[in-house]
Amino acid sequence: MSLSADTLYRMPDVELLSAYAEVRRQFVERKFTRDTQRARLAWIRAKMFVGGSGGVTERNMATFPRRSRARARRCER
Repeated sequence: MSLSADTLYRMPDVELLSAYAEVRRQFVERKFTRDTQRARLAWIRAKMFVGGSGGVTERNMATFPRRSRARARRCER
């Protein structure tokens, strides 16, 4: 919902409250979706860490895949 400040200022209180409730609901829905995805990825990394066999290096690579990819890119240069 994108309303100008003037439109919001002229709105009756009841409509303003319903507009606020709708925008707040959309915000919470987006935040929940984002946090759910983050939690799912964290759970996958934790399972890889616990289930992995090997030393610390292998476990760190499972826990921090972004860092290992960055290291690999630096070594290619």
